[in-house]
Amino acid sequence: MSVWQCLVQQSDLEGWKPAVMSVFHGAKGAHKDVAANLDRLEQYDRVVLCFDEDSEGRAAVDAVCPLLAGRAYVTKLPAGCKDANDCLMQGKENDLKWAIVKHARKYQPDGIINGTDTWERYKHSTNVECIPYPYNGLNEKTYGFRPGSLVLITAGTGVGKTQFMRELKYDVWQRTDWSIADIALEEDVGDTVGGLMSIHMGRRLHLPDVEIPEDHEKQVHTELFDSGRWSFYDHFGGMDDSSLFNKLRYFGATGHRAIFLDHLSIIVSEYAAEGGERERIDTVMTKLAKLAKELEVVIFIVVHLRKESAGRSFEQGATPSLDDLRGSGSLKQLAWDVLALSRDQQHFDPLCRNTTKLTVLKCRFTGRTGEAGFLRFDEDTGRMVEVEKPPNYEEERKF
Repeated sequence: MSVWQCLVQQSDLEGWKPAVMSVFHGAKGAHKDVAANLDRLEQYDRVVLCFDEDSEGRAAVDAVCPLLAGRAYVTKLPAGCKDANDCLMQGKENDLKWAIVKHARKYQPDGIINGTDTWERYKHSTNVECIPYPYNGLNEKTYGFRPGSLVLITAGTGVGKTQFMRELKYDVWQRTDWSIADIALEEDVGDTVGGLMSIHMGRRLHLPDVEIPEDHEKQVHTELFDSGRWSFYDHFGGMDDSSLFNKLRYFGATGHRAIFLDHLSIIVSEYAAEGGERERIDTVMTKLAKLAKELEVVIFIVVHLRKESAGRSFEQGATPSLDDLRGSGSLKQLAWDVLALSRDQQHFDPLCRNTTKLTVLKCRFTGRTGEAGFLRFDEDTGRMVEVEKPPNYEEERKF
């Protein structure tokens, strides 16, 4: 009755008799009432819903609109009005009339977007910033990494995944003003901090023959960490995925735009009793992908490889493929980028022995894959530096 009164009082049209129907049992009974009167409602090309602006009213809209087969339109009540009668009492009859007659929007279920409403989404997607990697060859393939994405890093045992991750963390710290979250499940926080300090100093601090005055170490620690941009998770071993996602959500909500997780397999293996490994990886990867998009963060994840097949092993320089990722097809499907490291740890040439080939197995942004340069581990500084391919790199080992 309030809707009818507002429409009639605010119209100067002769013979204006708007057709207005009420649900008989409130918002909770709206679905039942509309279903019982479909024969009458189907006479109209356009049915405008004017339900209350509360949770029950919104639930009624979602329940009723599918019954009306594309003829449903939804009114947004004037600001400060909880229902149609409130509009009448506040003297907002004209506002309600135009909200119903002109501004009611055609109903679309959640997740469905009309093409006319996609311009801003397009512009947002094309304006996503690309943060360069510290290595030119990798940037030529990828243009860098992007917020809202998952980057997988894989290699054989002892090839250098952890050191490569340290280089990425340090470069993000130098290149951006982002806060950084570090979740290293196989490493004590003290070791993680020491590894980053070593990179910053260019000295391998953990080696017994490297002597640095404590006041110098303290200065380096201050330079790196007193800004408050680094956060670490103090947990040696694993964590169940509910705890993991609580931590990740906290990091994202507190401005940590780069999150490093080393590594995925330990989470899955420790809680495999709660489901098979493949199913658990599928679940974890799906949640990670959604979380990265929702929080607009980039998550770097170390993943392991399957046991190698016949031929050269990954520790002898074999280049992994996407199918070598251990666990589930969701790893290669849900990741934005997949980066692989390969190195022959027993090569007869010490130069080659310390040189890692970097390969892009997947880049969703560019589609470019393949060899992306070579990184040499400097035994004095502890840094992985970009170099040209060594002359003897492809030769088999000599004993």
